[in-house]
Amino acid sequence: MNGSTFTTVGALPYQFTFGSAVVLNGEIHILGGKYTNESRKYHYKWDGTTWASVSVLPFDFCQGCAVVLNGEIHILGSSWTTGIFCHYKWDGTSWKSVSN
Repeated sequence: MNGSTFTTVGALPYQFTFGSAVVLNGEIHILGGKYTNESRKYHYKWDGTTWASVSVLPFDFCQGCAVVLNGEIHILGSSWTTGIFCHYKWDGTSWKSVSN
């Protein structure tokens, strides 16, 4: 958005549906949420030019929420496959379980 119109920047790296997006260190991160029966463990970031794969999420993340707190991404939601409610955080290197 340049103030009055939207411009297409680039295609998303996968069919992003029912996931969540956050901004961390000036980069957009998209997490989970693929509509088909395939894995919902995607984590990509947009650096302003290209999408890059960052990690594999620790559970099938769909219809949860994501927030950034203290420089870490937190994902909260129910695992699509197990029904267990999960809370994980990304510290820039790996996903760590915070609580169920």
